Amino acid sequence: MAPATSLAPVLSLQGERRLVIGAEIGRGSRAAVHIARIEQAVNISSAGEEVMARTVALKVIDPALCRDPETMHELRRSVRRSALVRHANVVGVQDFFVATLGESIASEPVPCIVEELVDGMSLARFGARFEGAGRRMPLDLALFIGCEIA
Repeated sequence: MAPATSLAPVLSLQGERRLVIGAEIGRGSRAAVHIARIEQAVNISSAGEEVMARTVALKVIDPALCRDPETMHELRRSVRRSALVRHANVVGVQDFFVATLGESIASEPVPCIVEELVDGMSLARFGARFEGAGRRMPLDLALFIGCEIA
């Protein structure tokens, strides 16, 4: 996977939009997640540019996982399906694109998913807090979380 330092700070998107890439906020076995901001110029005048902005999560998929055309097809299909889901407990998919994010011209294309940014801690970190305190998560809380996930 491309290291965070090789990311371009700004990517041009369709229309007048641009994606400003920030710090890495998470990493899994298949992707790194960065905080990012989608900006769109709404008024350009001699006084300057007025920008509408929204903070999002940018999931940068490991390009090694997508070199096979069939795997890339499955990823695109999965993203399309995820984008159809609208639920309070599901992170919304806002965009999908393939970009060259490295500094060198030889950098390979990298699939990127733009998702809504959820402010809060991960379930793993939440559970680790109980473990760190030498306690088990209360059963009623665990059941509530399980029901919300289901």
